[in-house]
Amino acid sequence: PEARRAALDAYNFYTARDLDRGWASSLTAKAAMALSKIDLKLGNLQEALKKTEEAVSLFKSTSGSDSPLLSGAYKRLGEIYTRKEMWVEARDFFHKAYKLEAIKDAFDLVEIVVIHQGLMDAHLGRGPLQRTVFKTYFRTVTEVLKRVKSLKQDGNTGAYYKLAAEMFVLGDDCKAGL
Repeated sequence: PEARRAALDAYNFYTARDLDRGWASSLTAKAAMALSKIDLKLGNLQEALKKTEEAVSLFKSTSGSDSPLLSGAYKRLGEIYTRKEMWVEARDFFHKAYKLEAIKDAFDLVEIVVIHQGLMDAHLGRGPLQRTVFKTYFRTVTEVLKRVKSLKQDGNTGAYYKLAAEMFVLGDDCKAGL
């Protein structure tokens, strides 16, 4: 509750400042994301969804539709829809986050693995496996693999190679990514 109050104060401050200035700012979006994170942890899914959607709109209007700032917001939407058991929506947003995370200048393999796992969790154990759907992710996974190959090879890169291979197997294409 105290963390939420502080995040709400920040959000209200930036929202008021935006109104005074007559334009929206990415700081308001970041404050909305802080609120949505807390609301998600508290189980307030509708509030988390509302603030994350607002952040997406603000990030797009202030930074463009391909802004890396959207990656975290899309991931959060994937998490919210997963909690709501809305699997198609969860998959869509995890995939959007994955695509943006893959092209970020500040490449974070650990974050990519987290997003990959969220995407896979939204598929597996959710009814009949639709192997053709996995092919839609191949391009993103292949782009990440190119970047991973240029990294210092360690346990994290090894883990990603395994995850990528599993994706290709699930998509019925063992030659993909080569």
